[in-house]
Amino acid sequence: MISAPFSDSLIAPQLSHVPDLLKFAKQIHSSQLHKHTTEMSFLRIGLSVTLGASLMHFSTPPLLCETKRRFYDDENAVNPVPGTVTKSAGTELEAMGPSKLVDGASVRTSSTLESAIKSTRLFAAQSAENISSYVDEAYAKYHSAEKSITSTASKLHDRSEDLLPNSIYIVVATLSGNIAARQRGILAKMTFPVVFGLAAFRYFLPQTFSNTAFFAWKLEQENLPQIAKQQSAAVDSAVGMVNSVERKTKDGQTYIGNSVESLKKSIADVTGVDIDADARK
Repeated sequence: MISAPFSDSLIAPQLSHVPDLLKFAKQIHSSQLHKHTTEMSFLRIGLSVTLGASLMHFSTPPLLCETKRRFYDDENAVNPVPGTVTKSAGTELEAMGPSKLVDGASVRTSSTLESAIKSTRLFAAQSAENISSYVDEAYAKYHSAEKSITSTASKLHDRSEDLLPNSIYIVVATLSGNIAARQRGILAKMTFPVVFGLAAFRYFLPQTFSNTAFFAWKLEQENLPQIAKQQSAAVDSAVGMVNSVERKTKDGQTYIGNSVESLKKSIADVTGVDIDADARK
């Protein structure tokens, strides 16, 4: 028979390892349970995949090798239910609008763009035409004026009179008039060069001066008719006055001559002296 103290000393160390053993047993049990659960999950997934593949295999109809497939045959006509038909929007080309062939190429534009370009082109063409007409008209006027001036100058100049050195003399005379009026008033400075120049022009180129004066008179009649009439009346009045003075002078000379002759005759009759005979002796 074993004593109590001896039995307690033998059993106590063995009982101290019981919790560790229980913990180890629980770990083994949990690992086996986790392994079993994982195996069951893989088994379920495999069964699902197998079942799905079997269903797809048996549900897909077999493809038969047909030698005469009709790909372009129209499908069977289906009568639509009234009220459920909507109008088609048209193809993409129809939506883009009509096209035109230009030099073999298909051109598609919008009507708004065409009208804008057309109006711009017509405006540019009309503007260019107006500018060209204006330039041509201005050039025609310039050419006509130049031709008129050259022809008029050619008509005014008398061929028998030399422009050189006579024109130089006229310029020198005009400058001389300016020099002569240098110490005088503004009126003299304005009139002296003109008077000296016209006098030299009339002296050195008399026929050309007459032609120029007649041309200036015609221009005045065409452009300033009222002034021309007044000037003509003034000239006629001056000419008439000069003619009247000349006529009266001649009449006075005739009257004086007749009076002298009458006086001579009276003296000769009274005295018997011939004044003309004595003057001739």
